[in-house]
Amino acid sequence: MLPDYIQSIQSLQKKYADQIEIRIGLEFEFFEAQLDDLLTYRKQFDYLILGQHEPAIGQTSFYEAYTDADVLHYADLVCQACTLGLPDLIAHPDLFMYAKPEWTASCTEAAHRICQSAVEAHIPLEVNLGGLRYGKQQRGQESRYAYPYRRFWEIAQEYPIAVVYGLDAHKPEKYADKACFDIVQNEILHGLTLNFLSDLNFPKKL
Repeated sequence: MLPDYIQSIQSLQKKYADQIEIRIGLEFEFFEAQLDDLLTYRKQFDYLILGQHEPAIGQTSFYEAYTDADVLHYADLVCQACTLGLPDLIAHPDLFMYAKPEWTASCTEAAHRICQSAVEAHIPLEVNLGGLRYGKQQRGQESRYAYPYRRFWEIAQEYPIAVVYGLDAHKPEKYADKACFDIVQNEILHGLTLNFLSDLNFPKKL
């Protein structure tokens, strides 16, 4: 489907050239078995967003795999992708807390490793507003949203790291959702000092 995707976006770029700037990109998972393809995409596309959901192709996703070992594996994959310079942006870096019942020492280690790798590779982190769509649920002793998860962002504020909001808009209607910003700003990130970017620009390749 990739050639059709590229062709469709290029067609839209021409059609709306005088109205909106459109870039061509992908959200990808870091699977070492696909490294050659990922390196090709890195050269080809305007931007790549790392959205890690699975430890490997066909394996149980991090939505369901949430032991301390799983959390550290999640961090391993994100850090490897950063070291290779693959992503332009790291989506939902705190997704490992989706179903985890409590924050542990492994979560602290994973957060520090992800933040340090992002800083070294000059890659922004995304505060993903899509996690709110699952609503508040009981996880361990907490009633909370799946993500963003405050403890992660408390650690992120210790680093000179760029941060952006991401709507994770699976449907166009999400762009009209103003309430999600209020929830995140007032309930989850309140009082934190994060370095939000005012501009995010990707050089055109396609």
